[in-house]
Amino acid sequence: MKQNSADASLSISDLKELLKTGQSDTLMKKMSAYCANITGSDAYWYKRRSELEATFEQMKPATAFFTFSYPDNHWDDLHSLIPGPPPKNDVKKRRNVLNNPHLFYWFFGYKLNEFLTQFLIKYSIANGDGIDLNGNQGLPFMHMELLAFKKINEKAYQQENIESHNLFKDLISEGEKAKQKVVEYTDTLISAINPRTDFVENCVPDPHPCSLKTNKIKQEDLPKDYEDVISCCQRHKCRLDGYCKSSLAKNTGKCKFPFPFQLENKTKIEFKETTNTVRAEIVLARNDPYLNMHNPLVCHHWRGNVDMQVILDKSAAINYMVM
Repeated sequence: MKQNSADASLSISDLKELLKTGQSDTLMKKMSAYCANITGSDAYWYKRRSELEATFEQMKPATAFFTFSYPDNHWDDLHSLIPGPPPKNDVKKRRNVLNNPHLFYWFFGYKLNEFLTQFLIKYSIANGDGIDLNGNQGLPFMHMELLAFKKINEKAYQQENIESHNLFKDLISEGEKAKQKVVEYTDTLISAINPRTDFVENCVPDPHPCSLKTNKIKQEDLPKDYEDVISCCQRHKCRLDGYCKSSLAKNTGKCKFPFPFQLENKTKIEFKETTNTVRAEIVLARNDPYLNMHNPLVCHHWRGNVDMQVILDKSAAINYMVM
């Protein structure tokens, strides 16, 4: 309004008149540009989507992406930064969060940066054989599989052109090899397998697993500790009146996320056809319908919720990021 003082004096009647006469386009463009700066608005997410699409276009799709969550009630190092006596219960810890947001934002950024630098980059846990983390390893694979989908009338094609048919078969073979390579690589990077077979809800150990330090845990206790961490941090608990709320939940009573997942004996790649394209999706081997996809080593050391996905389709990745 400071830059467009004339618009500031418009009354409701004036706005209605603009709509009737079809002269509202200029004003709407100005409002849309402004709304792009309001977090959570449709214009804001449209702008973020455009930025992600530009990033993928310039840098090519990455191998995988993470989402790190912040167990702020359980990191004692964080609460030790707050003046006063240490909080003795969750109520006081939540009050610390509300009263000192600047410290919590800073600590989260600092810890995440250190974790990425010292853990992920130093130990290169995501570095797989023959797969370039900064390259576009998904594209040749997708190309081959799309060609395989066109294998409809092979006999007629073979009679028409033997040489092209042989090339076609070679491409399909290369696509199958690439598909298997991606599946094998995914199994080394991401898991949806719960080492526990008895899934007990709301069974939180004391002390909470997120409050412990991995380097202080005895070697023989690490397997059980991992079980505790993923049971507390990686199993989805559907809250239709809260985080999982959506128009879908309102109309059907279903979570906006695709839980529960179908159990699978082994990892595979499924292809979904749309009007204009075919999209690839990795379906992980899983024994727990409510377990998030995660990297066990990352989850174990971050000690909080960490979702991880391999990127085969940049559009699907972008949709997840701006959900």
